[in-house]
Amino acid sequence: MPSLSRDELYTMVWAEPMRTVASGFAMSDVALRKYCVAANIPVPERGHWAKLAAGKPVRQAPLPLREPGASEMVHIGGYAWNSDLEAQLAEPVPSRPHFAEPIDEVMQRVVGRRVRRLPFSRDLTVPHKGLRRILERDAKRAAKFAVHGWTWDQPKFAHGFERRRLLILNNLGLALAQHGAGMEVRGESAREINVTVGATRLRLAMDHLAAKPNRHGEWPTWEGSAADKMRIQVQADGAKDVLFEVADDETGKLEGKLATAAIEIVVAGEIAYRKRAEESYQRALEHREYLKAELDRRRREAERLAEERRLAEQNARRELLFQQAHDWRLAQDIRGFVRDVLAGDPDAAKNPGFEQWRLWALGEADALDPTQKGSFPVPENPC
Repeated sequence: MPSLSRDELYTMVWAEPMRTVASGFAMSDVALRKYCVAANIPVPERGHWAKLAAGKPVRQAPLPLREPGASEMVHIGGYAWNSDLEAQLAEPVPSRPHFAEPIDEVMQRVVGRRVRRLPFSRDLTVPHKGLRRILERDAKRAAKFAVHGWTWDQPKFAHGFERRRLLILNNLGLALAQHGAGMEVRGESAREINVTVGATRLRLAMDHLAAKPNRHGEWPTWEGSAADKMRIQVQADGAKDVLFEVADDETGKLEGKLATAAIEIVVAGEIAYRKRAEESYQRALEHREYLKAELDRRRREAERLAEERRLAEQNARRELLFQQAHDWRLAQDIRGFVRDVLAGDPDAAKNPGFEQWRLWALGEADALDPTQKGSFPVPENPC
């Protein structure tokens, strides 16, 4: 899977026609254009190359700054794991992430965007898409409760603290959408809140200041009034550090702080992305050290096994030699024994039974004698 920086891909698509660049990645120009759009990389307009060939003036759109939380790298194609450690180690050493734009300038850029100031919506008739499942499920409860009046069918978010909480979440989601960030709320108590800033995922917690999970680790709905104080906390996905926090306090209620909160959350996404990029870089360096150590371990293990095989083969050759010498000596002893028996009793040759015995004994000697087996079995690599 080729991985290029936004700047590298931008340079490529402005140096040659899109179709030519795409063929190098074994894909269509339409597919490559989608990668560029997703990475906020401008591409030449239709007719750009024809105008250039005709000597007409053309304009090259500048590469815009990376969106907060978005990845600097563009990964083209599917991911294919390479199990070859040497091939992995031969890949280029990753570059340490560098961020030329300070965080305070990112903040200024987000603040300076021309976004429409949204009035606080006090109903959920047009909900943020991230809340629709929660609201649809609660509406079904309300319908059942209206018919049967069963306690377990009571809607969870109809009034009080939970109603206000969902209204704030809805307005925050709409404010985030103006900055290109997404929000999704899940779970029976609507406590699983994920915010996506660019390619970075954040976890958002919104609850009463005193709220705690139950013994099962679940966050139940809060049985309180709309006047109860509420807090919003933002964390990077999988991290414990709080990147941003805002609450009802003496400076005002959450309803009046959502536009600022949306900006802070977007910037928090950029902070989380930078931290994750640095951690990814460190992991890549650690992985290279692991690869080196593992390759060295495998080399030493291969050498050890090769030495074990060499010694085993050497021992096998010795054992074969000793056995061949033993068999040859035994064959010689049998022949000598037959000669001595005949020399001690010359008349024994006249006995038919003795002749059979002599031929059998000499045959056994020949069967044992490795020099009498035609092709002598010389072992491979005898030294």
